[in-house]
Amino acid sequence: MLRLIARIDSRNGQHIKTINCEGVKKIRPLHETIKIFTDGIYEHDELIIIDSVASLYGFDNWLLRDPNSYTYSQIPLTIGGGINSVEKVQKTLAAGADKILINTSCINNHKLIENISKKIGRQALVVQIDTRKINNDYYCFTHGGRELTDKKLSSWINVLHSLGVGEIHVTSIDSEGTSNKFPNEIAKICSENTNLPLIFS
Repeated sequence: MLRLIARIDSRNGQHIKTINCEGVKKIRPLHETIKIFTDGIYEHDELIIIDSVASLYGFDNWLLRDPNSYTYSQIPLTIGGGINSVEKVQKTLAAGADKILINTSCINNHKLIENISKKIGRQALVVQIDTRKINNDYYCFTHGGRELTDKKLSSWINVLHSLGVGEIHVTSIDSEGTSNKFPNEIAKICSENTNLPLIFS
């Protein structure tokens, strides 16, 4: 099933744009962009809001820092950034999120994925993968695409498939913010290694 999902990257309450996950450009206050996507002008199936520096600086995500800033919408909401415990998952869902998105906190702590799936349910868990090509292979990054790990895309997808993840959200760092199309090579690797729902960004 195809879905149209809007993704908003944020930092300090601002909607931002980056290129290759670097060079922050402020677009407008975050709440103004959210309103654009939730007032019915666009017919999106879901909305993803990722706090791009929450994990880097040890912040709570935007929804936990300002829980009153999100007004109710019929569009399902996924929140990412700085979520590193089951408790923060519970708080984020209680604040209005339908799903949570994690990357940095789980890439070296597989137990977190298992605990979230067991206590909350896999339907609420989306794992983010930021990947780029290095020496003819795709590697995974943490901290908003800033920190290289030793995990290859194909093997990490396999691990996530076995751990009880609900969905996988994949960003091509090389294409991010450039208006170039998503690499077919990444989509092929992902689809060959899992039958989980995939979101390509």
